[in-house]
Amino acid sequence: MAKFSVDDAGSTRRKRKKMSGAAEESQSKIRDPHSQNQDGMVESEERAVEEVENEEEEEEQLEEESEREKEKRIEEGGDFGTSNWSQTVVRIDTDVLFLEAKTSVLDCSRCCRPFRPPIHQCVDGHVVCSPCLLSLSGKCPDCSEPIGLIRCLALERVIESLQTRCINARYGCNTTLSYLHRDTHHKICNYRPCTCPVSPCAFRGSSRSLSHHFLRHHRNSAVKFRYGHYFPAALNRTENPFLVLLGEDGRLFLLLNNNDTTRGSALSMICICSGYEGSNFEYELSVGEKTTLKLKTSVESTNEWKGVYPTDIFLFVPKGFFSSNCIFVGVSINKC
Repeated sequence: MAKFSVDDAGSTRRKRKKMSGAAEESQSKIRDPHSQNQDGMVESEERAVEEVENEEEEEEQLEEESEREKEKRIEEGGDFGTSNWSQTVVRIDTDVLFLEAKTSVLDCSRCCRPFRPPIHQCVDGHVVCSPCLLSLSGKCPDCSEPIGLIRCLALERVIESLQTRCINARYGCNTTLSYLHRDTHHKICNYRPCTCPVSPCAFRGSSRSLSHHFLRHHRNSAVKFRYGHYFPAALNRTENPFLVLLGEDGRLFLLLNNNDTTRGSALSMICICSGYEGSNFEYELSVGEKTTLKLKTSVESTNEWKGVYPTDIFLFVPKGFFSSNCIFVGVSINKC
């Protein structure tokens, strides 16, 4: 009986491999059928491995495309469901939380205003803001449990850590600001959208785009002027609530004619602009020849004319200064 050791078996396998390699190098046309079957199995296994690898690559590509599509929807302010939580997109950085999308999750459920510390909760976890707490008589509106003795410190810390983009980002503002201070910034943001004062035009855009829009579509609806120079303006007491004044730099001013009084009209001026740019200008109004009425003051700003006239400072013109129901005014606008 023949005996084989492990070394003998390994040597035998090495010899077979050498013989097989020599046969392939000599490109012999005579092949063992059993060997051909083994080669076919190897090729089949290799093809299967390649197919699996290709499927894995396709799955990775689909996942990457899905992630890119999700990020795109987030940037566009879209949501991915119907619940409030699905409308909140928060990116976690090393030291801050960044709020990507506008949401109502962080608003008080009673007054619908954004939460601000201190935030109070009941024993069941229902939360209310401080202003609403004063009207609840110490009882939770959701479960009637006592409320007011426990603060929701976790939610307070989250809100204090949140940062968000300005709501006017689409108009060019790149400011990143604290969630708690965003309302203050929005009131003075230099990119607040302005609306066209000419009815029924519905244009809405930045101060610069409003100037381009007005020059293109309403050029003949305004009185053009140069800063630091007097120019005449005529207002029909009953037909003109305002007169549009177009500066040499394209900035829009409204000479307001408040005729809601039987004794005369109240004249004032505002600047249609973002932020408080109007405070950089002052204006002077002069009415009458022998008896002259004058007013010199700074210009107020607004990004949208809503039909509300300034009540603090104006020039009141009695009926005796009218001529054929018209008011002739000398106007001067200067840069401060």
